[in-house]
Amino acid sequence: RDRDVTGVQTCALPILLGWDVAGVVRAVGGEVNLFRPGERVYYAGSMGRPGGNAELHLVDERIAGHMPQSLDFAAAAALPLTTITAWELLFDRMGVVRGKPATGEAILIIGASGGVGSILVQLARKLTGLTVIGTASRPESRKWVTDLGAHLVIDHSQPLQPQLTAGGIHQVDHVISLTHTDSYYAQIVELLKPQWEALGFGPTAMVTSLSGATSGAGKPTTAPPLEPGGPISVSLGRGDMSLAAIGTVTWVQGDHFI
Repeated sequence: RDRDVTGVQTCALPILLGWDVAGVVRAVGGEVNLFRPGERVYYAGSMGRPGGNAELHLVDERIAGHMPQSLDFAAAAALPLTTITAWELLFDRMGVVRGKPATGEAILIIGASGGVGSILVQLARKLTGLTVIGTASRPESRKWVTDLGAHLVIDHSQPLQPQLTAGGIHQVDHVISLTHTDSYYAQIVELLKPQWEALGFGPTAMVTSLSGATSGAGKPTTAPPLEPGGPISVSLGRGDMSLAAIGTVTWVQGDHFI
């Protein structure tokens, strides 16, 4: 209760936890025109108004949506924040084109069996022409990612390159790393094609929209300066092969961009 956590929004006690919600509209304000009482809705909520775990919750209609008819409340409540994050990563941050026919491009999702990763696999498979490669280590997780639509599933506890090669893929065009990015950094550089793009989550920050070009693979020689909103310049090289990348740093809290 008394801890001072830097960068985390504080709320007056008592705190009602929860953001992701699926429920039924009980009543609406006088200026609400998107929903009516009795309709089923779901939403990720607002960082400034927690309380989604309470029996009743007040929410701005502009951040709510009609709950999919094919889902029950538990499944719908699991979607908002993970789905928004996955959508922003794939289409807004990385700029992958929706509806694009297959072109031979491939995306590697490190941590594909988690909340955001599992949504990313489905979005990439259903809405893009990318070859989707996901990582998972446990047999049940590997089956889960395969069932979600990944073309290839590899084990992130083992070296990645040999597994990709065995699957007929030597390099990839896009990488989204959702966990322990620092430990996969060198491997990611090795796997990326020229004119690559990568998004990676670090322990407390996300390096977003890195892009660059290289005539060959390299290993990291400098670490990015992870400062909120600051520029990033990364130099990667091996011998006479070098790679330069620029981008920006955006702090994240959990899976939500802030």
